[in-house]
Amino acid sequence: MSFKKTPLLLVIILLLSLGLSQVAEAGFGISPPYVINHYLSRGSSYEQKIVLSRSTPDEDLKAEITIEAPEIEKWLTIKPGKEFILPKGEQQVPMFVLVNVPKSVEYKNYKGIIRVRTSPLTEPTGGQVRIVLGARIDVDLTVTKEVFIDFKVRGLSIPEVLLKSWPLSLFNKIKVLAKIENLGNVKGAPTKISLEIFDLAEKNLLYSGETKKLEKIESFKIKEIMANFPVRVNPGQYWAKIKIFKADEIKYQDKLILNIKKVPLATADYLIIISIPLAVIIILIIIFLIVKRKKKNIKTQFSMANDQSTPKV
Repeated sequence: MSFKKTPLLLVIILLLSLGLSQVAEAGFGISPPYVINHYLSRGSSYEQKIVLSRSTPDEDLKAEITIEAPEIEKWLTIKPGKEFILPKGEQQVPMFVLVNVPKSVEYKNYKGIIRVRTSPLTEPTGGQVRIVLGARIDVDLTVTKEVFIDFKVRGLSIPEVLLKSWPLSLFNKIKVLAKIENLGNVKGAPTKISLEIFDLAEKNLLYSGETKKLEKIESFKIKEIMANFPVRVNPGQYWAKIKIFKADEIKYQDKLILNIKKVPLATADYLIIISIPLAVIIILIIIFLIVKRKKKNIKTQFSMANDQSTPKV
């Protein structure tokens, strides 16, 4: 290589490295870069979270959202709005695209684009260049007659079980809390949740049961539901194996520590114990008064009927 070309090559490499470093500093992206749902029904609603990310959040930026989707623009709502601030110091800022499908739309596929444009809040000074960054979100929605049933488990937990003496022992339950995202376009829930309790060595199965009494979740919503099981083991620490079913398919399973502890009755518990018989007595008195009043009304009506039927002399 000629020595005359070496300085020129070094200059080119230096410029490229500076350019790449500037691109990295100004890096901006979104995840996911789409809003896709092919199982929307008429009148349904759907929400997609989009995370706006930047590599160097060294200043406040203004985000401006524009929607290019003539057929479905009125369906789409942006939270927190079509203009909002990406605060300094925050590498990731969420936005939400809400889809509200009208009840009288045509069954078909709808597409569009959402553009995100970011720019500094302050005007450049001293010959600085104003950097404007943007990204594109593809929208692909289908309104269909088809019934689609599915869900995703987003979390599972078992709170510590606090055993109380009779009569509050009637309310002792093992509670399995499952955070469920309904992916279907109809209201639904897992088919059933099963629970197996083992000792810590996992050699002895101490309890096995299942429940189908589960709260249903609105379509495309996320909610924590509760599955209740009786307490059939002594206080202590155990392994709990949970399975969540869609029909006969095991959709999700996990193994968690289960803690069961015996606790004394608190003041609030004694108030509950006293209030239960008082409430029963009050209800019985109300029922007695209602029945007595009805009997009195019937007797009065019967007497009036007899008086009207008796001929006057």
